[in-house]
Amino acid sequence: GLYNVLYSVTLEVLPSKIRPQGIALMGVVNPACRFVVVQLFHRMKASFLGLHGTFWFYGACCVVLAVVLGLFVPETKGLSLVETEDKMSQAFLDKR
Repeated sequence: GLYNVLYSVTLEVLPSKIRPQGIALMGVVNPACRFVVVQLFHRMKASFLGLHGTFWFYGACCVVLAVVLGLFVPETKGLSLVETEDKMSQAFLDKR
């Protein structure tokens, strides 16, 4: 699910200098987001959305995230972490 995707993106995209801090931040943010989702699920299910609407909402969130990842996260298949870091650094410098 999304849990693994976020850690993979964090590992591959962040520069090696800040990668440990990024992973630590993901270790705090990810469980906090899961807590919020679990707390909201029952409230959403009891609201006008109902069970089906709640699952459609979370499904739509997954589709939006997949589109954002597909558009903004570069392909790193077959690249080492050093090559990925160089590619990301060059993309950042090109935008400046």
